[in-house]
Amino acid sequence: MSAGVDLELATFRKDIKRNSTFLAAERRIGNPASARSRPHSETLLSAFVLLTCGRFEGFLQGSFYQAAVDLRDRIGKANDPRIPNHKEFHWNNLDGFLSWVARARIAKTDKIPRIEAFSAAISTGDIFPDSFKNTESNPNFDTLDRMFGRFGVKGPLAKLAANYLDNRGRHFAGTLIKATLNEFVRKRHLAAHTGRIPGLTRMDADDYNVFVDGLAESICKTLNAHTASVK
Repeated sequence: MSAGVDLELATFRKDIKRNSTFLAAERRIGNPASARSRPHSETLLSAFVLLTCGRFEGFLQGSFYQAAVDLRDRIGKANDPRIPNHKEFHWNNLDGFLSWVARARIAKTDKIPRIEAFSAAISTGDIFPDSFKNTESNPNFDTLDRMFGRFGVKGPLAKLAANYLDNRGRHFAGTLIKATLNEFVRKRHLAAHTGRIPGLTRMDADDYNVFVDGLAESICKTLNAHTASVK
């Protein structure tokens, strides 16, 4: 197990619990909301979706980073044969490093020595954890699938479904996980671009709150199982 991945999950859960203050505030509005209070209700619920989706993206970045840190500390080299699909993993390590260099927002005077140092290390096959945290600013299922793929986990949807159990005691099939995550991210984009998600209900927001918690735990279990299998 990766203590770093577990810590990312614990921190994520604390943050979405804070985000639920928007849901608590919205519950003070009558149900169903009147025509006059409906925009206020939608604004509060939309703020919850927007902030929680953003925090979920941060959880993805942190979890995959920490899983790579675990492999780096225990295994060391990206091309180690003990890593499943180690040749592909090694390539993703290099490719991710190049992408990180292109994205890194640091001053040129600081970037050059860092690039030189990381290049020297990565040319010997050292694992560079930042190579595996790119969410492409869109934490939908296609992105999650690519993140698992870069990490060496094939067919992650079935594994996520096997590990999914939310705090309502529900198991979700892979197709439902994929559809729910994509709809959640779509709603987030709508809130970000228009300021409010028309028609969003209290039940919708509560369902998303439960879902992202269950999905985050499933991702944590899937990553930990994968890294633990590398010995």
